[in-house]
Amino acid sequence: MACAWCTLGSAFAAEIVARSGADLVCVDVEHGLLGWDGALPTVTTLSAAGVPVLVRVPSHEPVGIMKALDAGATGVVVPHVGSATQAAAAASACRYPPEGRRSWGPTRAALLSSGDTFAANRAVACIAMVETDSAIERIGEIATTPGVDGVIVGSNDLALDLLVAGGTVAEVKESPEFEERLAAVASACRDAGILAGAPILPSLDAPRLRQLGFDLIIGASDAALLRGAAERDLAGIRRER
Repeated sequence: MACAWCTLGSAFAAEIVARSGADLVCVDVEHGLLGWDGALPTVTTLSAAGVPVLVRVPSHEPVGIMKALDAGATGVVVPHVGSATQAAAAASACRYPPEGRRSWGPTRAALLSSGDTFAANRAVACIAMVETDSAIERIGEIATTPGVDGVIVGSNDLALDLLVAGGTVAEVKESPEFEERLAAVASACRDAGILAGAPILPSLDAPRLRQLGFDLIIGASDAALLRGAAERDLAGIRRER
């Protein structure tokens, strides 16, 4: 599956990338240039268009997870999950009792479902993001945590965690050790029967990620796509002078 990543805070920009063929879209509230007032119209636009939409919430706090789901998001990406305990807490916040501790208040989500809490529990996606070497060491227990539906590798923070003095993040991402960490995540997710996701990198393109076992491939963010297109366009204009 191809996942688009949206950080600009523009519902229209998110709709453009979604309608370009994305299988699902992640709205990034952790690092994106948007707060909840910007995320809500984006979630509304995409879900109304029938595009599955995830929200990367800012933290493990249940209130943020529930708010995203109450607005109609298909699921959440929870950052910096480093243990089975943290994974279980995230999964619990995503689901109503008796399976979890999600509070009742679906707001917009009530327009999109029947109100059957058991059906809602089955439909929601809880995606854990692993972003440190210690999290990779615990990937087996994270991936097998009940209620976790997938794991995404946070490549940038993982590279920072593996960085040593005198090196660069780019060098880490190109190292065999980095690829080994990603392969471990894909293998654990495959064994657990859940989704494995990772972003494309210069050294790890989509075909290579699929070879490693990833079935959710994350493309460049809307900001990166805009910047790349602008740079190419302006470079072409300058060459024509």
